[in-house]
Amino acid sequence: MIYPEDVRRSRDVFTRMILQTARTADDTLGIIDRDGNTLQCDVCSVALVKGHKVIGIFGQVPRSEATPRRQPHPQLTPRQSEILHLLEHGRSTDQIAEELSISSETVRNHIRHLMRALGVNSRLQAVAEARRDHL
Repeated sequence: MIYPEDVRRSRDVFTRMILQTARTADDTLGIIDRDGNTLQCDVCSVALVKGHKVIGIFGQVPRSEATPRRQPHPQLTPRQSEILHLLEHGRSTDQIAEELSISSETVRNHIRHLMRALGVNSRLQAVAEARRDHL
């Protein structure tokens, strides 16, 4: 559940995406989990558009628990697929660099190339496109 004081702002973002006045949104929202614990979560969302119509909104909240990896994306190198997987799990450039023992600039280069290969303009769009292609 979203903090009551954040509900209006999240609805405004949702409305802008539906009306297509915004394509992506990054925000920090207060969340109350099932046990009543409060968390501050970085939430990223992107409008999924087909033609000129919004058909959905894809959102991502970073999680810490591990999930099984899917097959590498066919348009990406194995390293790009690995980085895309880490992006799907909310990792930052610096976190990816540390986890893979490579420089942040190398991570940024891989991200630029994978975005170009997928034909997208943002990291979140890359994640959305990869998930759409694997459904």
